Amino acid sequence: FKLNPQPCELSLNMPLAIHSMTNYRHIILFILFFLMTSAQFRMSKWSGYAWSALACIAMGSLVEAAQGICGTGHCRVRDLIPDAAGILIGAGIVFLWNTIRGRRRRTIH
Repeated sequence: FKLNPQPCELSLNMPLAIHSMTNYRHIILFILFFLMTSAQFRMSKWSGYAWSALACIAMGSLVEAAQGICGTGHCRVRDLIPDAAGILIGAGIVFLWNTIRGRRRRTIH
């Protein structure tokens, strides 16, 4: 474990934002992270979605900060864009799952 602080790339514009959406690894990892995080909250209420999203954004921010402090990887603010996309997709999956599961419960009872 070595500290080798490097400056973070803070530049953000539309072409960089669009290019960052090709970071499929971040998107997939944050879909999975949102799904795991949402399992810890009561997702029948909107506050569960908000807490899960907040935890995911905090995790993404901490990873980027750690990359800047350690000097490994690339500390870029624009990496939070695919993270947010993964969170939105994960929230959609959880919402659909809860909707389908709720309909099944109503038809069974």
